[in-house]
Amino acid sequence: KNFNNDFMAYNNFISYTVNNTFSELIDNKFKYYQLHDNELIIYMFILNKNESLPWEKECSEKLKQLYHLLQKKYDLSFYITLGEVCGNFNNISNYYNDIIEAQEYNCMIHKDGGVVMVGDIQEPNHHKNKIKGKYEKLLKDAILLSNYRQAASITDRIFNELNEDDSFNFKKFYIYHLVYTIIDSYEDKSSVNIYSGSFQALIENITLCSNTRVLKKAFLNIIMALCGISQEKYDEKAQTITNRVKSYINRNYMDFNLCIASIADVVNLNPKYLSRLFKQENEDSLLDYINLVRIQKAKQILASQDVAFEDLARMVGYTNVRTFRRAFSKIEGTTPSQYKKSEKNKPGT
Repeated sequence: KNFNNDFMAYNNFISYTVNNTFSELIDNKFKYYQLHDNELIIYMFILNKNESLPWEKECSEKLKQLYHLLQKKYDLSFYITLGEVCGNFNNISNYYNDIIEAQEYNCMIHKDGGVVMVGDIQEPNHHKNKIKGKYEKLLKDAILLSNYRQAASITDRIFNELNEDDSFNFKKFYIYHLVYTIIDSYEDKSSVNIYSGSFQALIENITLCSNTRVLKKAFLNIIMALCGISQEKYDEKAQTITNRVKSYINRNYMDFNLCIASIADVVNLNPKYLSRLFKQENEDSLLDYINLVRIQKAKQILASQDVAFEDLARMVGYTNVRTFRRAFSKIEGTTPSQYKKSEKNKPGT
C-alpha cells in the first residue's frame, strides 16, 4: 500500500528483500551471480565438483526457508524453481529453458506460490531421451489431420512409454509440456481458439489430476478439442482427399514429374501427412498406387498396340525402361515381354 501503485518501486523493493534474505540464508557458502530476466530474479551458482551434492541439499532447504519467511513476513505469493547442476557450460541454455518451463508449470499447480525442483518433475537425462519422440510426431500429424481415433491410439502408446517407476509429478509435467508443444506447432492451423477460457480450463485440468488414469482422460479431452471435428467428419474428409488424389493420378499418370510432393501441392497438404493419410485409407501406399495405375495403363496399351517397351515406358510416365520393367514385374509377377507373349498366345487373340 505504501508504493501508491508505483510498480517499479514495488519491484525494486521485492528484489531488494529477496536478495538480502537469500544472501543471509546462503551465508557465503557458495559463489553465485544474481541476474534479472524481466521480472525473474535469477541466481546462477558456480560450483566446484565436490560442491554439487551439498549444494543441491542445502540450496533446496534454504529456498524453502526463503519462501516461507517472505510469505509469512510480507504475505507475498511468489514462485521458486531450482534447476539441476549443469556440467557443461555449452548446455546452459538447455538447462535454463528447463527452469523456465518448470517455472511456468509451478505457476499452474501452485496458485499461491510454491517451490519446485526441476529434477523432481523432469526425467533423468531427458536431453538425451528420444524414446517418445517418434510418437509425439505421429500425434502432431494425427491432430493436424483432425484424426481423433488415430491420435487416441498414439496417446495409448505414449502412456505405455511412461515407466511405472516414473514419479507421477514427472508424468504430469511431461504431458503438460507436450500439450504446449502441440499447441505451438498448430497455433496458426487450428480452428480452435486456444486462448479461450474453455480451452485454458482443459489445460488447467492437467495440473489438477491425481493419478495417471485421470491424467490420460484430461489429455484426451484436449486432443479432442484440438481435432475440432467428429471422427465421422474426419473419415469423410479423408475419403474426399483420397478420391481427389486418385483422380489426379489417373489424369496425370503419364507425367514424368508426378510424385508425392507434386500431388501434395494440389491437395494443399504436407507430403508426409499425405503419404500417411493415403496409407491409412488404402491398402497401397501412394507410390505403389501411382505405379499400379501406370502399369494398368501399360497393359491396356499392350493389348491394343504393338509398341517398343522404351516407348511404352515413356507413354505411362517412366523416364527409363529399367524402372518400368522393375515396377511391372513387382505388380504383375512377370516381365513385360513375358506378359505380352502370354497375351498373344491366348485363344482368340
